[in-house]
This record gives sequence, C-alpha cells and structure tokens, in this order.
Amino acid sequence: MAAAHEVHHESELVVVIGRGGKDIPVEKAMDAVLGFTAGLDITVRSAADRSRRKSYDGFSPLGPYLVTTDELGDGSDLDIRLTADGASGSR
Repeated sequence: MAAAHEVHHESELVVVIGRGGKDIPVEKAMDAVLGFTAGLDITVRSAADRSRRKSYDGFSPLGPYLVTTDELGDGSDLDIRLTADGASGSR
C-alpha cells in the first residue's frame, strides 16, 4: 500500500449468525442470530476499486468477545465508541 493513501477506520457492531436460513421474515430474523462482537471497518481512501481498498491482511479485525442475544438482547440500544490515539468517536 502506498504511503500517500489515507487509512480510515470505524467501529462496528458485528452480528454473528448461528443458524443459517433463507428468506427469513423480518420478525424472525433475530432467531438466526447467535450473538454480537466488536469489529473494525478499515478502508484505504484512494481511487482503487473498493474491494481492493478493503482487502488487506488485518483489515477486518473482530472480537475478542462474543456476547449472546440472551445476554444483550437485539443490540439496538448500544453506544458504540472507538478511541484511537486519545481521540474518541461514537455512532
């Protein structure tokens, strides 16, 4: 990766699917969810194809913990915060 490119990152709530399915109705979607973990969405800002800008080794770190839906619920009321080099942001 060229040094001139800027690397951006943002925190994400990752949904871990525990049971497969197809054409699951919205009202049954949480039945397929095993739990949640933390993730980082990392992207190189450049003119390159988007799939290339997100595909470097280490660009999708997850974890290290899995919280199940019986512990957390549906995750919709979480305050997700990322702190990097002393600066904090939330979504």
